[in-house]
Amino acid sequence: MIPAQGLIVWSERTWRGLKGNNILRTFPQLLNGFRENDLKILTIDGDSKEPKLLLKGIANLTDLVELNLKNTAIPSEQTACLSSLKNLKILGLSYSSFDSSKLAKSPVIDNLITFDLESCVNPLPILERLKSNSVLTKLDLDKSQLTTLEIEALSKLTSLKILSLNKSGISNSELDKLVSLYQLEELLLEKCDKIDQACLEALKKFPSLQRLKISKGIFTARQIASLISEQRKHNVVLKVAIEH
Repeated sequence: MIPAQGLIVWSERTWRGLKGNNILRTFPQLLNGFRENDLKILTIDGDSKEPKLLLKGIANLTDLVELNLKNTAIPSEQTACLSSLKNLKILGLSYSSFDSSKLAKSPVIDNLITFDLESCVNPLPILERLKSNSVLTKLDLDKSQLTTLEIEALSKLTSLKILSLNKSGISNSELDKLVSLYQLEELLLEKCDKIDQACLEALKKFPSLQRLKISKGIFTARQIASLISEQRKHNVVLKVAIEH
């Protein structure tokens, strides 16, 4: 641990991370005190009193590998600031407000490995842009009420290995459209009110599925056993977790 009020942590891999919710939200200009390669990980939860200053400060941290902005309002005119983060691999924007059309124009989207878009409004432009991303392996769309066009765009993201759709409102037929995600290993479908036991046939079509989380009461024990048995045909051991 080094100074700065105990906020900066040196990990065993010498990656430096900063979590400074109250301080940075109130005084975002403090980010200007860091050199471009000082931080690898930055996490901020909550709106900043000076969002423009916050985004400008983040834009200068060009060595960032992971950026988490939760519950943060990103001004439309500042969205382009993220384009300077050419090393960014993990981006978290859960519960944040932003212009998805402008964010989709940022080249930072093309290099992401993990993307958290929980509660995203109008994710279509971003999903369309992600089609050009061949390295994205984890995507969180929890609580995002996806449209037909968004499901179609999502079905093209064939590099995905982990997909979270909890409380997303996805239906049986829409789930069937996602079977093109042939590398998908983990699928989270907790509290999806529009799916029922009829989605079993769609789930059997995911050839790489190893982990499934689903709400209690969707499947009987026999149906779960049949799904596990189907995956064995692909030499895959499937584990099913039931949310109570």
